[in-house]
Amino acid sequence: MRFLLKYSFISLLVATIATLYLLCFTNQGLIIDLKYIAPLLPGSLKVEEIHGTLFAGFSLKTISYHTKEENITLKLLAAHWQPMQLLRGKLVIDSLILDQPTVMIFSRETTSNDFDWDNFKFLHRVTIKQLIIHQLSIKKAGLQFDLDGKLEDNWDFHWQLHIPTLNALCTQCTGSFLGSGNITGERPAPTINANIEANNVLVAQQKIRNLQGDAHIVIQPKQNSSIHLTATQLKIGNNLIKKMSLLLSGNLNYENHNLVVEAQLALEKKPDLFLTAIFPGFSNLMNPKQKVIATLRLNSTKLDDLRFFIPEIQHPRGIMTGNLNITGTLFHPKFTGMLNLTQGHVAIHALGIHLNDITAEANLDTSQIILLKGSFRSAKGTAQLQGNIDLNKSNFPLTLNLKGNDLNIIHLPKFKVVISPDVKLSFIYPNLALEGKIYISKASIKIKDYISAITLPDETLFVGKPQPETPDFLLAMKLHLEVNLSNDIYFSYKDFETHVGGKLLINQAPNMPATATGEIYSIEGNYTIYGQHLEIKTGRLIFAGNALTNPGLNIEAIRKVKSANSGASGLMPSLDNYTEADTTMVGVRITGTAETPQITLFSIPAGLTQAQILSSLGGEGTALLGALSALSPGTSGTNGMTETLSKILGTADVNISSVQTFNSTTNQMESTPSFVIGKQISKKLSLHYSVGIFNPVSILNVRYQYNKHWAIQSETSTIENGADVLYSFERS
Repeated sequence: MRFLLKYSFISLLVATIATLYLLCFTNQGLIIDLKYIAPLLPGSLKVEEIHGTLFAGFSLKTISYHTKEENITLKLLAAHWQPMQLLRGKLVIDSLILDQPTVMIFSRETTSNDFDWDNFKFLHRVTIKQLIIHQLSIKKAGLQFDLDGKLEDNWDFHWQLHIPTLNALCTQCTGSFLGSGNITGERPAPTINANIEANNVLVAQQKIRNLQGDAHIVIQPKQNSSIHLTATQLKIGNNLIKKMSLLLSGNLNYENHNLVVEAQLALEKKPDLFLTAIFPGFSNLMNPKQKVIATLRLNSTKLDDLRFFIPEIQHPRGIMTGNLNITGTLFHPKFTGMLNLTQGHVAIHALGIHLNDITAEANLDTSQIILLKGSFRSAKGTAQLQGNIDLNKSNFPLTLNLKGNDLNIIHLPKFKVVISPDVKLSFIYPNLALEGKIYISKASIKIKDYISAITLPDETLFVGKPQPETPDFLLAMKLHLEVNLSNDIYFSYKDFETHVGGKLLINQAPNMPATATGEIYSIEGNYTIYGQHLEIKTGRLIFAGNALTNPGLNIEAIRKVKSANSGASGLMPSLDNYTEADTTMVGVRITGTAETPQITLFSIPAGLTQAQILSSLGGEGTALLGALSALSPGTSGTNGMTETLSKILGTADVNISSVQTFNSTTNQMESTPSFVIGKQISKKLSLHYSVGIFNPVSILNVRYQYNKHWAIQSETSTIENGADVLYSFERS
C-alpha cells in the first residue's frame, strides 16, 4: 500500500513538472497558454504567429484585440523577461519591443473613475531595461497621439499630439490643439521639451483666441526648468484680456536620497507663488509609500487679476498672504494651511457701491475642515462673515453666515437700498439654501420711464437658429426668508409715488416657484391720472401663500371733485368753481391679482357712469391725452398713436364713450369705457376704431351706407369678427 501511494505521488509530481515545463519552456506550451487565456479576457484576442516560450522569451506577430470600447492591433510584440523575479514581488523585463501598435478608442462617457492613482501602484515594481516603440498611434474621435523611440541607457523618444476639436475630449469645449516634443538624456535624469499651440478655445464660457506654450524640464540637480504659457485675446466673463503670460520656473536637486523641488509661479513677470517640496528617501513617483513634505507660499499685493475671474468687481486692492502645507504620502496627502486678506477694497459699479476694510481668513487644520471668517464695510454699515467647508465629504459642503447692520447694497441714481441681513447660506451641490431675516431699513426707488415689450415663453424655439444649451451647472434653490420693510422706503413710478412698509415670509422649495405670506402696504401715496392728482386711500399687495410674482391687489385711488345739477343729466362732475355745489368722490379701484387685475371706476355717492367718472378725473381734453398715453406707454399724448392716426385719417372725431362688448365668460353684453376715433371717409363710407381703456378690447368698425334704407357693416375685434346687413326706416 505504501509503495502504491509513493508511486502515485511520484507520478503526480512528475506529471506536474512535465506540465509546467510544457507550458513555460516550449513553444507548444505558449500556444496552449494563449488559448486558455483568451476566453478569460473581456474582449476578443487573435494572434497569427507565435514564437518562443513563455519563460525563455517570445514574440507574437499580427495581434488584434477587440472590445466594445477599444480596438488594439500590433505588428509585433517581443519580450524577454526574468520570471524568477516574480518570487520577489517584482516584474523585470530585459527587452520589450512594440512594432506599429495602434489603439482605437471608441466614443464613450468619461467619468471621474477613469483615472485613479490606485490603479498605477504596481508600476513602482516594474523595471524595463530596454523598451523600443515603433510608430505607436492612439486615436479617438479625431484625436491622435503618436510616439516613436527607445529607452535603454538613455531616453530617445519623440511625440506629437493633434486634437482637431477639443469636443472629442470635453463635450462643453471647442477649439483645436497641437503639441509636440521629445524626451532625451540619461535614464535617471531625462530632459523633457514640449511645444503647444491651441486656437479658438472655449471652456466653460471662457474664450482664448490663441494659446502658446513651451516647457523645458530637466531632471538633474540644480538645473533650472521652466514652463511658459502666453494667451492672447482671452475673454473671461465680459472682460477681454489682450495678452496674459504665466511662467513656472524652478529646479530639482537629489541629495542624500532626498529629492528637493523648488519652484515659483509668476503672472505677468512678478512671482507671487512659491513652492518647496521634499521627497525623503525618494525612489519613484509611483511608489504609494513615497513620503512628501511640501510648502506652498503666497504673498501678493497685486489683486487686479481677480476681476478676470469675478468680472462684476472693479479696482480690487489688498494684501493677500497664505501658506499650504502638504504632508503624508503622494497617494494619501494631508493638507493644512491658511489664507489671509487684509486692507481689502473693491468697487461694484453695477450696484454703485464700494466695499472697504475687507478682511478675510481661511484656516485648514488636520480635521480637513476649512474655517472661514471675514468682515467688510459698505458706506456706514458693517458686516461679519463666518462659515466652513468640509473637505472630508466628496461634495465639499459649504456653510456661510452673514450678519450686518445698515449695509448699503445698492446706491444708484434711481435705486438706493440699505439692509441689515442675518442670513445663513448652505450649499451642497446641487442644492443651495438661504434662510434667515433681512430688514430693509431704507430705500429709494425712482422709475421714470417704462419700455413696453413683449416677451415670449421660455419654451419658444426659433427655427433655423442655434438653440441655447442647457447649462450643466444647475442649482436647486431653497428659500426660507423673512423680509421686513421699514416705513422709510420710498417708491415712485411715472405718475405714482408712495412710501411702503410691510412684512413677507418668502418660501421656495427646490425646482418650484417662490411663494410668500404677508403684506406690503402703501403709506401716504399719490397717483396722477390724466393730469390730475389722486390720493392712494388703500394700497395693499396681499400674499397668502401664493406665488411671489402674483400677489393679490387691493388698491383705491380717489379724488374729490365738485358737481353741479344739470337737470335731466343728473349730477355732472366739473372742475369749475360752483358756489352751490356738492362734493363728489371719484376714484379707481384695482382688485384681483397682479396677473389678472380688475380695474373699475367708482363714485361716492354712486350714480355716475364710467365715462362720467373718467371725464371727472381730468377733464375731457386732458383725459383724452392721458388715454392716448396709456395706450402707448413711454410716449406723450401728442405722439405715438395720435400722430400715426392723424397721418392716416386726417381730422377725426375723438372722444370717450361706452362701447358694448360681449363677454364670453358670462355670456352677457357689457359696457366698457373706451377711447374712440371716428372718421367719415366719404358720404357713404365711415370708419370707427375703439380701444377699451381698462379692458384690452380693440374694435374696428367699417360702415357703408348703400342708400337711405340699406347699409353694410363689418366689425373686427380682438375677440370676434362679424358682418351685418342693416335696414332702417323712419316714420313720423
